[in-house]
Amino acid sequence: MDDLSLLADVDCVVFDFGGVLFDIDFERTRTAMMALQGYNGKPIDFSVDLQNDLFLRVDRGELVVEDFLEALRKAWGFTCSDDDLIDAWNAVLIGPFEWSARLIEEAQMYTKVVLLSNISWLHLWHVRPQCRHLLSLFDRLFLSCATGLRKPDPEAFLNVLNTMDVSAARTILFDDSVANCRAAAGIGMQVQRVRNPHDELGRLV
Repeated sequence: MDDLSLLADVDCVVFDFGGVLFDIDFERTRTAMMALQGYNGKPIDFSVDLQNDLFLRVDRGELVVEDFLEALRKAWGFTCSDDDLIDAWNAVLIGPFEWSARLIEEAQMYTKVVLLSNISWLHLWHVRPQCRHLLSLFDRLFLSCATGLRKPDPEAFLNVLNTMDVSAARTILFDDSVANCRAAAGIGMQVQRVRNPHDELGRLV
């Protein structure tokens, strides 16, 4: 996309959060978790398109924090404090891009703008203080930990379309995940895979 004015041709824009509007690095959490006391050496699958089922469950809000931490200990042998474990889990989170708020403000000049994010409660609580303004700009927030629906499951996208009362064909998704983009395209949505957020989105504002 070369110009945000092109958004006037759609009824709704759906933005992903991590990797699109907020800088993340999955390797930071993998490295931090592997350095924790008691780590048993079992591989930790944590990337944009590959995650352990435990991480999918916590994204869908199926586990309270205490149960999640206990499950982490059981799976990987951690004997560290809860605070150290939470810090390692949150290490993936770097911060919002400096242009993210301006991008959303300008996009809203043309159409509805919503956020659709796979995010755990722990991650949400961590980012909320520094993203309070950014999050307040959206017409609607669709957060997996609250809805129980997680991308790339089609139901996550269909819930957005139904709630916003828009058609798939006139809705565009900006997401860094190949799987998410394929799933959205599969139900007829327009998709824009974000590979380099600064070059592809930051330059628009």
